[in-house]
Amino acid sequence: SNICVNKNGTPGNLITIQAAPGEEGQVTLDGQGNKVPIHLQNSNYIRVRGFNLVNSWGQGIASWGQAGNHVADPTKLSVGVVIENNSIQNTKGPFGANVSAIGMWGSQDWEVRNNYINSVEELNSNGTFDRMGNGIQSYGVINALVENNYIKNVGSGVFWKDHFVEDLATRGSVFESEIRYNRIEVSGGRPINIGARATGSPEAGENIIRNNILSGQAGTNAGVHVAMAGTFGQSAKIRIENNLIDGEGLAGADGINIDASEDISLTGNIIMRTASDAVYTVFSSQAALGKLPVLNESDYNIYDASFRISADKFSGADRTFGTLFFWNFQLASQLQSLNVDNPDGNSINQDMTGFFVDLANKDYRNAPGSPALGFMPDGTNAGPYQTSHEVIGLLPNWPLYTVPELSGDFDEDGDIDGADFLLWQRDPSIGSLSEWVAGFGTTSTTIAAVGVPEPTTAALSILAAISFLAGRRRPCCLR
Repeated sequence: SNICVNKNGTPGNLITIQAAPGEEGQVTLDGQGNKVPIHLQNSNYIRVRGFNLVNSWGQGIASWGQAGNHVADPTKLSVGVVIENNSIQNTKGPFGANVSAIGMWGSQDWEVRNNYINSVEELNSNGTFDRMGNGIQSYGVINALVENNYIKNVGSGVFWKDHFVEDLATRGSVFESEIRYNRIEVSGGRPINIGARATGSPEAGENIIRNNILSGQAGTNAGVHVAMAGTFGQSAKIRIENNLIDGEGLAGADGINIDASEDISLTGNIIMRTASDAVYTVFSSQAALGKLPVLNESDYNIYDASFRISADKFSGADRTFGTLFFWNFQLASQLQSLNVDNPDGNSINQDMTGFFVDLANKDYRNAPGSPALGFMPDGTNAGPYQTSHEVIGLLPNWPLYTVPELSGDFDEDGDIDGADFLLWQRDPSIGSLSEWVAGFGTTSTTIAAVGVPEPTTAALSILAAISFLAGRRRPCCLR
């Protein structure tokens, strides 16, 4: 079945498409090779919640985008959408097709909350699904709130690939997003990725990234990775606050990598087990155009014992600091990317023993006596558990969407395929290769399309707002 929305709600009266109360997680939309199980087109003020989406092709939930527009066309924006309490698993698609669980393209005032996203894969040129896609992606986003999602087995957790400016005359920046309280575990990619569609495409707007747990990056990818050097102008402010970024000791894993932002602020973060804690890249072409990363604030961060910061990388005057002590003594006049004297003057670096409840099992809550407790100047904690009461990842009291375990399904996405073999190659301790061989090609028998319950009187009537195309192989809203 596919759901296509072609009607609009209003700010105080959203059209709600949901599982019936008490049946959250029991309503499964099986893509079975369809393009998008739920497509919002350019509809406004829609709420989608409580569904279990599996086996989507291309995207699980999507809207139409505006790729190529420097200024958003307001008549084609999808505004005021809420995507919450859904499970989206085993999304696949062709190579280079921006495969993503949630494609919030051409969007404004969206809230994406409390969704479980597991396994997004692209078909590679070798004919196997061994290239990871994206959890949440946008081509042009304005004022999004992305919170309390748990995203795993993806290439990028949150990927803003294209951007808008206010107008062409001033190129004033828009506020793009606040990304908070998420747990993102990528498979070698970038947990939070702010990038460019193409050379000369629009610069990024302002983003706040705070109180997240980010891990799994590798191969020169960073937990927060901003790669905007080739865009038309210099990107806007980025605040990176109270995150935990764990490179897990993977080869080439960086903490933060930024190459073009007019105002960078880093405070309260815990960065650990990385090749470099932070990288500030200055290409020679950037310097000529004034598109530099400008570090205005970096303080009250906690780095592990293997401290390393690279500044002005690729500028021809690269500097690498292997101790916090020498980094503290740098002056703004000495580096192109530094706009503050004596950075990280109140930061520390030390072994992470005793910081967390259970680091081996990735329980990053602060242990009693942790040096992160009360570390900030206002008496709160460093890292994502800033007040010790935050919920990072999925909120409590919502059903967990699971599929029966399959021996050999190492990424737990309900089937046994090439992606599981790649995980086993990286870490043979996760299971037996013979289990994968015996089960290859198997899919959980419980993942199948089921009927959508009749809407209750508590929800708006959705039959006038959507089209159900049961049995069709292509969704109604392709164009």
